[in-house]
Amino acid sequence: MTGWIDHSTWTGFVYTDVFDELTASGGNTSAVGAYPDGVSSYGAYDMAGNCFEWTSSIITATNGAEAGQEDNAVRGGSWYATGRSCTTSYRGEGRDGSGGYPTVGIRVAADRS
Repeated sequence: MTGWIDHSTWTGFVYTDVFDELTASGGNTSAVGAYPDGVSSYGAYDMAGNCFEWTSSIITATNGAEAGQEDNAVRGGSWYATGRSCTTSYRGEGRDGSGGYPTVGIRVAADRS
């Protein structure tokens, strides 16, 4: 195995037993609020990491197995993402809206008022 992921040769971390074991147990996520130093200026926690946030924006994916396809944009990175995609502004990944992915979820937010 070399590198993080290579979909053309089916090699990389996501094609290992370790990845399968982590996925089966919910991934390598952390508890909400585990990184209080990363709170945004709006008071939002955990905007990057844990799981990609599925969005309603349709993009032409530039990275991953979906590269070149028009799919829903995901952002924020996941527990297995690299530093390049683990940001709130990254939009290169896309996921088919009919699929199920162990690294993609939705953000539920509520106003305390």
